[in-house]
Amino acid sequence: MAERVDVATNGIEALALFEPGRYNAVLVDLSLPGVPGDQIAIQIKQMDAAVVTIMMTGWILAGSDPRLAPFDYCLQKPFVPQELRDIVSRAIKR
Repeated sequence: MAERVDVATNGIEALALFEPGRYNAVLVDLSLPGVPGDQIAIQIKQMDAAVVTIMMTGWILAGSDPRLAPFDYCLQKPFVPQELRDIVSRAIKR
């Protein structure tokens, strides 16, 4: 089975594109235009609790930051391609 990657340029587009059961993992930037990334992740988890959510951010967040709650993993920017491959691989195996 081939892996599929879809891209959305903002939160509204991401929510419109998302279908429960279609994705193993979703990468979401915390500072998406339109709807903040954490709100996107909350809505996606409500539609499909099994999907793994990965936050991408350049912000330094405290471990107690509530915006982390809907995410299973956090990928700190800047990152190298190997870090992205590793976290997506872990997410898919989960």
